[in-house]
Amino acid sequence: MQKFSLTEDWAWHDGRTEFLANQLLMSSNNPQNLPTYSLVTIGMERHVSSVSTLTLVASNATHEDVGLFVSPSLAIA
Repeated sequence: MQKFSLTEDWAWHDGRTEFLANQLLMSSNNPQNLPTYSLVTIGMERHVSSVSTLTLVASNATHEDVGLFVSPSLAIA
């Protein structure tokens, strides 16, 4: 099994906003017995005040292989 993960982090100049992105590449020989796939996660964090932070996250942002998981018909027993 081969796995590659790349994370990028950008901080805005105002010191209150941060953007994050992660891409995971998984080979076909994986514990879930799935074909080769890529998972992209993106996020943003904004410090609204000294006691509150707004965070937005999108996982599987590219919607890769979503059709394979909508029913148990392709599940491995």
